[in-house]
Amino acid sequence: MHRGGFQQCEKTVSERDWQASRSRPLIAHSSQPSPPPPRPPVHAAVARSDSNSSARARRSTISKEVKKEDEEDYRFTTDGKKCTGRQGEELNIKLKSLQKKLKNNEKIKGQLVKKVLQNKSQAEHTERQIKQQFEKLHQFLRDEEEATITALREEEEQKKQMMKEKLEEINRHISALSHTIKDMEEMMKDNDVCFLKKFPVSMERVQISSQPDPQTPSGALIHVPRYLGNLPFRVWKKMQDIVQNSES
Repeated sequence: MHRGGFQQCEKTVSERDWQASRSRPLIAHSSQPSPPPPRPPVHAAVARSDSNSSARARRSTISKEVKKEDEEDYRFTTDGKKCTGRQGEELNIKLKSLQKKLKNNEKIKGQLVKKVLQNKSQAEHTERQIKQQFEKLHQFLRDEEEATITALREEEEQKKQMMKEKLEEINRHISALSHTIKDMEEMMKDNDVCFLKKFPVSMERVQISSQPDPQTPSGALIHVPRYLGNLPFRVWKKMQDIVQNSES
């Protein structure tokens, strides 16, 4: 502060104090006037004024700096898309990180959707192959069943034909015996002359009829174990051979 201003301030303070002392009433019982209260030094008041001014100046400077930083922190470009301040740069970094993460998640989602479709396609294709393989096995089993039943029926037919021939032979033998017995019974009813005449012929017929009786042929019945014995094992062995041949 200038010197002239300091003197003017001191003069103003002195006059104000003098006028205030004149306006105060005198105390009746006091023979001597009371001394005036001490005045604050002028330089102290000036110092306080300077201190307050400096504080206000500092606060104003700090406020301007904060405002400037805030403006810098939130300053945008004209396109409105990219921040240019410090906090704007941080936001841009975080935004890019989130965008990268979003892109990665979308990529993973696409891969998962692709995997789902692939799984469905694989399941359908594998199901068709399973059905084809089992159909081959079923067809093999049907073929084995048909072949086994065919062999059984062929044996049945063979046995049947053999038994038919034996039956025809037995029937011829029975018929011959029946005729011989009947002739012998009639011959025995004749007189002695006729009996003697017919006897040689009758004895010849008896000898022919007395041949051994036909026997029941062996193997007349079907050999059941040939078809049912170890049937699953035999089928499994054939199936194993087919699998090995298909793999080779």
